[in-house]
Amino acid sequence: MFRQLVLLIAAVGVPLLLLQFHQLERDSQRAKESALQAIENYASDVAHDAQTWLADTEQYLDFIARRPMVRSMDGRSCDPLLEDVAKRRRHVANVLITDATGQPTCLSVRGPGPVPDNWSTWPWYRAAWGSDRFSVSKPFMAPVIQRMVAAASAPVRNASGTRIGTVTVMLDLESLQGEWSRYDLPPGSRVLLHDVDGTIVAARPEFHELVGQDISASLARTQTVSPGDAGIAPGIDGVARAFARKPVGSAGWQARVGIPADHVLGPSRHEYRENLAITAAVLAAVVALAMLMARRMVGALNALVATARAISGGELGVRAPEDLPGEFRE
Repeated sequence: MFRQLVLLIAAVGVPLLLLQFHQLERDSQRAKESALQAIENYASDVAHDAQTWLADTEQYLDFIARRPMVRSMDGRSCDPLLEDVAKRRRHVANVLITDATGQPTCLSVRGPGPVPDNWSTWPWYRAAWGSDRFSVSKPFMAPVIQRMVAAASAPVRNASGTRIGTVTVMLDLESLQGEWSRYDLPPGSRVLLHDVDGTIVAARPEFHELVGQDISASLARTQTVSPGDAGIAPGIDGVARAFARKPVGSAGWQARVGIPADHVLGPSRHEYRENLAITAAVLAAVVALAMLMARRMVGALNALVATARAISGGELGVRAPEDLPGEFRE
């Protein structure tokens, strides 16, 4: 009988434990999904800001490219709208007009570094001249303003539609990442913009260390570990982060935000382990108490059975033990 009672207790206790375990798993998964959603919101915000900025830059380039004084390609008579443009426009470091040979005709800012006599051998210029529409280069150190920039360029055409030059805005990438300071992210977090080839365009923190780096191999590993647009994977420094990525349409960039996995999942994991331990302890205590009660009941029943058998065998003076529990004494 004792074995049957134990089996009955197990039949009730084990499903309860499994049910509680399942509930804790669901709670942990909800906490993870909520954290990833918050990170996705950050990434969406970064991508939206970058897209808005690039769209505004494209409109500005189109406007400048149509100006008669820009179309004249006369370095002796530069458009006055180019003056102090870096002070008037957000994240603009310089504006440059070049002719069909790559020679600069007008610049908004002419220092502190030297102005090259010709840009035709520079990768950003070759890419811009090779494109017949708005384009954005990989990041590079601009020699004139001596800052990390990306060159956003558009064609300049004469009245008949023939291309005669290029207008370029040097996008101040360090200024851009400065805006990300508004995000209250925990230590070890990263915010990145990278291009379609996996070259980092802007980063926070470690801007100067990371901008220009090729992280295509790291991105491929991340895609293998977590193929979706959000998940958990090692970053470029090997630290596991919960991340989200969002596209920045016009330039083919991607925005990425990563927060250390320990910070994202640590609280829910701790709570999960704590709740599981409490549940297991409570159930173990209940099972132990039930087994103790079952043992006492079985012992009492066995004593009564033995007494009954003795009486039926003619031992009329036999009495049941006086220390039987509860109602068994009656």
